[in-house]
Amino acid sequence: MFEVPHMAIKYQKNWQAMLLLLPTLIACFFLLYLPALDTFRLSLYNVRRGREDQYVGLDNFELLLSSSGYQSSVFWSFAFAFVVVAGSITLSLLIGFLIYRASVGSSFYLIVGMVSYGFSFAVAAVAVQFILQPESGLLHSLTGWSFDWLTSAPLAFLVVCLATIWKMIGFNLIFIVGALSSIPDTINDAAKLDGIGGFTMLMRVYIPLIAPTLAFLVIMNTVYSFFLPYPVIDIMTSGSPETTNLLIYELYDMAFERDNRGIAAAQSIVLFIIVGALMVGQLLFSERSGYTGGA
Repeated sequence: MFEVPHMAIKYQKNWQAMLLLLPTLIACFFLLYLPALDTFRLSLYNVRRGREDQYVGLDNFELLLSSSGYQSSVFWSFAFAFVVVAGSITLSLLIGFLIYRASVGSSFYLIVGMVSYGFSFAVAAVAVQFILQPESGLLHSLTGWSFDWLTSAPLAFLVVCLATIWKMIGFNLIFIVGALSSIPDTINDAAKLDGIGGFTMLMRVYIPLIAPTLAFLVIMNTVYSFFLPYPVIDIMTSGSPETTNLLIYELYDMAFERDNRGIAAAQSIVLFIIVGALMVGQLLFSERSGYTGGA
């Protein structure tokens, strides 16, 4: 017989572990930290193509805070995040619950539900646009219904939210169905003996048990709703009407269309602070109120 080699290696000196981490640290420095520092530097300058950078201090931030257009973008970005997070989590939870309770074909239903996860945000936008196009969309061709969401501010906002929610449902389903599947069968058996109905079981038993997973999904969906919907907006509305001119689209438009990278850098810092504060708040809330499996 031969002895299986012990795979766990204990390093006697810290420099050995640091040496293995060095490539990752170098990559993080040049790809993350250095660009972040340069972005902060640019936010203090008036930066335009073909002109010498001019130091303006905090004027870019003051301009943003006093701009009614930027304040509108902040408001609609928060509204968009709230609708998308609430809508995607609620729909994913209901669909995941139905898949979990299905006695036949649950794997097939899960695969169908996860289809949107394989698409990019651009593909999701094109698909929804193809269905809801006012004059030539699939919905109009099949039913004759038509609503001009391209020029209606509330409808444009809702359609963009719909496309983003559909894209996120597939991602959420993977975690929700996985979390539900990890619940012990003894809990389900006890619920059946007590005569607890399906919806009551979901609200009173399942949701508290998978609260950590839901907290994780709320954080991830919040980050996605602030940073990733640019392709959806660019394809579907191009930021007009103003209800779809969200922070991430305003940032790109300021940097590359209006050629003011100084203000765009300031916008990116403001966006980072907003999302960072939301993430910290959500983490603190989930730690205090989420179920962790303890007594």
